[in-house]
Amino acid sequence: MREMGGLGRKMPFIRNVFLIGALALAGVPVLNGFWSKELILEYGIEDGPLLAYMVMLLGAGLTALYTARMVWLVFYGQPRSELHAHDATPAMRIPLGALAGGSLVTWLLVAPFTGMLADTLPYHDLHSLSLGKLVSDILTAPPTWLALAVVAGGFALWHFRSNLEAVSNALRWPGMLAAYDFGFEWLNGRMTGVTNETTRLLSRLQTGQLNWNVIGIGGGLVFVLVYLMWGGA
Repeated sequence: MREMGGLGRKMPFIRNVFLIGALALAGVPVLNGFWSKELILEYGIEDGPLLAYMVMLLGAGLTALYTARMVWLVFYGQPRSELHAHDATPAMRIPLGALAGGSLVTWLLVAPFTGMLADTLPYHDLHSLSLGKLVSDILTAPPTWLALAVVAGGFALWHFRSNLEAVSNALRWPGMLAAYDFGFEWLNGRMTGVTNETTRLLSRLQTGQLNWNVIGIGGGLVFVLVYLMWGGA
């Protein structure tokens, strides 16, 4: 993404559907992500510890922050390199358009969907939820407005980032760690190397000859039987 920028002018359709998905991810009304995120936060404060709810709230704000950053780095601003880019072909516009449209309107199907779940999963004690009840429950719940304020704060942090240089400097060291994946990429590389080497060594045990396979299976069976007899004794 650091080598992109300004791609929205070359890829307007992809920019638009990506923006819809990004706003849904951030939990902006009235997209699908808003309804699901608010319900999760509601149940989190009702049935979980306050600390867990605060962590979820922080996650909602950070999601809005990095979503705004992602969209801006890719589709807006000035190009940071010469990249060959073209908009989506018709074969890609159909599924992308369907996904973007679903993010906008499928929450309207909450009544038939929850009714279907209640009918097909009777032992889970599920209840059908009407659209009016969903909207009423969410809009009258104080956690909803608190979560929306946190999401708005996440967007605001990115928008006013140039005025927060002191905060950026204070967070420079975790930013550097994040740039190097907190060491997980290195650890993943070492684990992959050990796995590949172990696989290479064990591959010598597999000759591809059926007779040796039968002998190995028979030997394993004998070992298991002896172990069971010894344990029984």
